[in-house]
Amino acid sequence: MRRYAEYILIVLSLIFISGCSTVSDFYTEWIPIEAIPEENRLKADETPQIYYSTDIYSDIYFLRSNYFWIIGSASYNGPDNDSLDSEITDLCRENGAKIAVYTYQYTNTITGITGYRDYISSYSIDRYDYLIYFFSPMSLDESMYFARVGISCRDMNTSERMALKKNTGAYIDIVYSDSPAYNANLFPGDIITEVNGQEVPNAETYDAIINSIYGDQPIQITFIRDGITHYAELTPLF
Repeated sequence: MRRYAEYILIVLSLIFISGCSTVSDFYTEWIPIEAIPEENRLKADETPQIYYSTDIYSDIYFLRSNYFWIIGSASYNGPDNDSLDSEITDLCRENGAKIAVYTYQYTNTITGITGYRDYISSYSIDRYDYLIYFFSPMSLDESMYFARVGISCRDMNTSERMALKKNTGAYIDIVYSDSPAYNANLFPGDIITEVNGQEVPNAETYDAIINSIYGDQPIQITFIRDGITHYAELTPLF
C-alpha cells in the first residue's frame, strides 16, 4: 500500500510539472455571446469547424475579409495536448463561435528526475506555444455595411509611421472580398491620404467621409503603397 502511494506521488508530481491548464483558462473574450445575433451563433445541434493552420495570420485575414468577426482568442505555452480539439469545441459551444483556427509551435523540452524513496523516474516534456482564434459570421446589416465600399481602416502605429516617414493617413486593415475596393485592387497595408480630394489624417476621418457619401457617387482614393502615391476610383454598391 505504501509503495502504491509513493507511485501515486510520482504521477501527481509529473502532472504538476507538465501543467494541467486547459484552453479555457487562457481564453480572452473579444465579443460577448450576448452581442452576437442569435442566428449567427453556433446552434446546439451544430458542430464547429476547427482548423489547424500553418499560416494562421493569413487564415485570420481570410476569415475577416470574408465577413467574420473575431469573438475571442487564447494564447499560452504548454505541453502536448491530446484533448485540444475537444477543448476548442467546448469553447466554441460556450461562446457561440462557428469557426476556430489554431496553430502551435515547439518551444522547448523540460527534462529532470522526480521520485520518492525507491521510486525514481526521469521525465522529458515537450512544450509548445499555442494560438487559437474563434470566429462568428457578421450579421447581414454588418456585412452589407462593410461590403458597400469594402475597406476597414485603422490608424498607423509608430513603426508604420516611422517606415513611411509620414504621421497622417488611414491604414487599410481589411479589404473585403468581392467589394468595390477589392475589385479596384486596393490592398491591406495601403495608406489612404485623400478621399475625393479631402485630406485623411486618420481612420476616424476616413470613416466620416465615406459615411457622408450616398448612392453610387464615384469615390476617388489617393493612397500610398511602397512609398509611391497611387490613385483608385471605385463606386459604392449603394
